[in-house]
Amino acid sequence: MKPFLTQLGVFALLVAFAAPLAFAQSPNTASMIVTVVDQNGAVVRGANVAVVNTATGATREAESGEDGTVTIAALPLTGDYKISVTMAGFTAEDLTGLTLRAGETSTVKVKLVASGGQSEVTVYGTTEGVRTSPQIGVPLRTDQINETPILGRKTSTLPLLNSAFPFFTRFMTII
Repeated sequence: MKPFLTQLGVFALLVAFAAPLAFAQSPNTASMIVTVVDQNGAVVRGANVAVVNTATGATREAESGEDGTVTIAALPLTGDYKISVTMAGFTAEDLTGLTLRAGETSTVKVKLVASGGQSEVTVYGTTEGVRTSPQIGVPLRTDQINETPILGRKTSTLPLLNSAFPFFTRFMTII
């Protein structure tokens, strides 16, 4: 009697676990696997995926897992579907006009593009001290240019005239 009850219990468990799978593959439904990736092809974890039946308005939502995928089973065949994927730090992506076939699993890859985000810059100040003329600095006369001391008259020694380059001064005096 006990072996019969054990076999009956195992059968009942198999039926209980197999029923949702059989329902998902019924001839009037289909399944959809949505893979969410970024612009480089890396999977995006935690993205919100909404599948909307455009004919009925029925919505199914899920979050992408560690492998970036979401599986949505038992979708009715009436009407087309729209997939909306959102994730913080990425621009939202919508795919429309998806048609499902009875008993099949449709695989869709959605690519999200990283968004730069929004930033605001506030500049405080006045226009005093701002030059409006196109000329910068003081014009040099030819005799001033000729009298400017440049070591060996090489343009490569111009940084030596600036005190901000003490290393170059020491280096050039050794040579």
